[in-house]
Amino acid sequence: MSKKLAVKTAIVSAATGVTALVTNAAYALAAAPGPTCDPSLGITGGAGCAAGTGAASSLPVLITTISNVIFGLVGSIAVLYLILGGISYITSQGDQKKIEGAKNTILYAIIGIVVVIASYALASFVIGQFAGK
Repeated sequence: MSKKLAVKTAIVSAATGVTALVTNAAYALAAAPGPTCDPSLGITGGAGCAAGTGAASSLPVLITTISNVIFGLVGSIAVLYLILGGISYITSQGDQKKIEGAKNTILYAIIGIVVVIASYALASFVIGQFAGK
């Protein structure tokens, strides 16, 4: 993995984290409490439980879902690079240039994983603060 590709991967990971943070915070601010449909309370049906959350909250839900999918994809790509770096390291056969490239790939993949986890944790924290949980 070249340094240029590693930098691009880190930038995409950071941008994904910021995007998820902003969209999840917007969702937390826009979320309105819906009807209580709890079978333990005897509320199991009716128009109030059948009704959706409304058009105002469907877009934030969609954006949150998309950001979670992006987190999953970026994290999966980082894990894939980690595996590919390990395979490159194993198959380098003592060639110092290949060993150095494999080590860099592993390092950048670990940095990408850390960025994804930190972005997700930060987004979850902000959502919890805005949602009052």
